[in-house]
Amino acid sequence: MSAPAERVIGPRVGGRPGDAGISAPGLIVAVIVFIAVGVPLVTAAYHWLIAHWYVLVVLAIILLLAIWSFVAAAVEDQRQREDRLRRLRFTLAEIDAMSPTAFELACTELMRRDGLNAEHVGRSNDQGADVKARDARSVFVVQCKHTTQARNVGVQVLYTVNGTAKPVHGADITIVATNAGFTRHALLWAPQHGIHLLDRGKLGRWAGEGHSLYQVLGIPEPASRETAA
Repeated sequence: MSAPAERVIGPRVGGRPGDAGISAPGLIVAVIVFIAVGVPLVTAAYHWLIAHWYVLVVLAIILLLAIWSFVAAAVEDQRQREDRLRRLRFTLAEIDAMSPTAFELACTELMRRDGLNAEHVGRSNDQGADVKARDARSVFVVQCKHTTQARNVGVQVLYTVNGTAKPVHGADITIVATNAGFTRHALLWAPQHGIHLLDRGKLGRWAGEGHSLYQVLGIPEPASRETAA
């Protein structure tokens, strides 16, 4: 018995193997239809726009107005945000009512108000850093201690912060901030190790009265900030 004749498949244009594809005659017909129908439509549209050129002018004006409106809105949003930051204040009563996380976020926003590039990083296992910030010269690391019982922060907190701020977070300036105070031992130990303490009194000046963090802690401001001011 002779083998069945092998089926010959004609050429296809495009498609995957096994698909019907588009035959060459079909493609030719499609091109002819496009030339016969599409080209006259495009030509007619072109001549219509030439005859009614003012339509293009109006469309261009509308597009420019839309772009201007979008840019103006973005600029205004940025201006309002910067204005809100400049006027940002928290009373001590408001801070006392905050949660620990809200206090960390408030410190972050206050640092941004003062021109620092601040980021909230406080999480579980944060290794002694709740807020990290930068200015033109230094890296700031802040450990926030919020209390509802006016409990003073002990020196053990400072031990932890001192052990991680620079080695882990690369701090140039280390700060411990609280809405209460610090124990006598902490007050004596902190300056010996270059840790800045932001107690309730300084917090009131910073958050409530609008003094900058530099002023409150006696930290020299970077030259770029002084020039801009």
